[in-house]
Amino acid sequence: MAERTAEETVNEAVFSTEEKDMIHGVLTLAERSARSIMTPRTDIVWLDLDKPREEQQRCVIEIGHSRLPDVRGSLAEFVGIARPRDHLRRKAKSIWNARSASRSPCMRASTCSS
Repeated sequence: MAERTAEETVNEAVFSTEEKDMIHGVLTLAERSARSIMTPRTDIVWLDLDKPREEQQRCVIEIGHSRLPDVRGSLAEFVGIARPRDHLRRKAKSIWNARSASRSPCMRASTCSS
């Protein structure tokens, strides 16, 4: 169904091929398993703000991801999301403060409806 609807929109020139691919991806999302989309908690790599500065710097340099969670001790103490390049810019300016590079997450209370 999703493929047919997406193909029909391209044939009618309503959407470009890229837009069609995006729509198809959204419409088929329900057919995918959570594992294929999400990283298991045990495989998540994070920056521990409670670790010594040198260890934080080594982690940021070695990590290889565009973003990483900043935590205090464990993922249960989530602080925010940081881009390693923001950390490295601060290091280059001798302003290593990993917490200042974190961006606060957009959080929704579990008691609120979507």
